[in-house]
Amino acid sequence: ALPILNGVISVSNSDSDNTDKDSDILILHDAGTMLGYASDELIQMIKDGKLEGIPYVDLGDHYIFSKKALEEWVYNNSTK
Repeated sequence: ALPILNGVISVSNSDSDNTDKDSDILILHDAGTMLGYASDELIQMIKDGKLEGIPYVDLGDHYIFSKKALEEWVYNNSTK
C-alpha cells in the first residue's frame, strides 16, 4: 500500500493532459520549487538533517511530499 500524507493519493487511468491543480501530492521538483531549492539541493539538505522534521515519504528513489503538510511545516518553522 502507498503511504498517504494528509490527503489522498489517486491514480487516474485517463490519457487526458488535464492535471488536478488541487492535488495535495507533490513530486521532488515541485516541493523544491515551493521551498526555493533545486531538487538535488533539497534532497541533500534532507539527508544532511538540515530540514529537520520536513514531512515527506521516501519510496526508494522517489520522494513524495504533501503540499498541505509542507505549508504547515514552513509556517511552523518560520514562527520559531
